[in-house]
Amino acid sequence: MSEIAGRHVLVTGGASGIGRATAIRFAEEGANIFVADRYLRGAEETAAQVKKLGRRACAHQVDTSDEAQVDAMVARMVKELGGVDIVVAAAGISHAHYGEEGLPDAVPLTEKSFANWRKVISVNLDGVFLTDRACAREMLKSGKGGRIINIASGAARIPTPGVGEYSVSKAGVWMLTKVLATAWPSTASRPTQ
Repeated sequence: MSEIAGRHVLVTGGASGIGRATAIRFAEEGANIFVADRYLRGAEETAAQVKKLGRRACAHQVDTSDEAQVDAMVARMVKELGGVDIVVAAAGISHAHYGEEGLPDAVPLTEKSFANWRKVISVNLDGVFLTDRACAREMLKSGKGGRIINIASGAARIPTPGVGEYSVSKAGVWMLTKVLATAWPSTASRPTQ
């Protein structure tokens, strides 16, 4: 029996890619999954796959860069699944027009619009902070603790020409994870290098 069997896992960015694969893997290990994404249809598809594995699942549409939406997401998860044991903050975008037709504005930072810079930072860094904070508050309130897993990227250490905002946002996630670990009680797991 897996040690995560029966646990309640929140996966942001669960409609596709790393988020979807993570949700499915946790479900295979016996966890119930709350799939959150800005694309509800994809989140519903992931939730359906989780249910086929015999686990409970909910799909939820959320913009993780919006504080009220993140708080509502966690409240709904607690109501529907009974708590938050693990969170995987996988929601992220590689550029401001991710998911839209057309190419990213792969230009030097000197040519980058502030709106496009802010969009990537708000989703990739602010969204992780808001998700982690809301889940940590719930975990502490429950008295059971939990696990927070943030998805960063090799781009946190290696600059990505043309989409520097992505590298900066992922470096922020990497450091946010370290900072959060120091703020938890002494029994908290510490991130690895």
